[in-house]
Amino acid sequence: MTDRPRFEAMFELLVWHLRLPLPPVETVEQYHAELQDLDAEYLDMAAERFRRRPATFPTPAQWRALAGRIEGERADQLARTLAKLPEPLCQRCGDRIWIEVGGKLTEARWSYCGCMAERRAMLLGKKPWPLAKTA
Repeated sequence: MTDRPRFEAMFELLVWHLRLPLPPVETVEQYHAELQDLDAEYLDMAAERFRRRPATFPTPAQWRALAGRIEGERADQLARTLAKLPEPLCQRCGDRIWIEVGGKLTEARWSYCGCMAERRAMLLGKKPWPLAKTA
């Protein structure tokens, strides 16, 4: 979820980088209403990419699409990084995020492992990624 003050700051910075006049408050409100359900970190990463390749100001749909693409890219990159580690970071789930919580194999029930919050923090850039072996 993206709070209004943080969104306004990234919106204004993007406007400034693209050297555009500040739009009416209603425009900012509309953008925020359409994007507030997304994580602020992904919106900020998308805004950074838009700033690096100046063009026209993105529509809410373009901003949403790029934020989603970044989320997918980061998830793929984290999965590749975790796969290169000599041992899983989480011994409980083996870095699969899912754990069996009971039942027989045919009636097994699954739940998220407690490490999911840590992996999410890594994806959002709030926690450093593990160092994988190179080569």
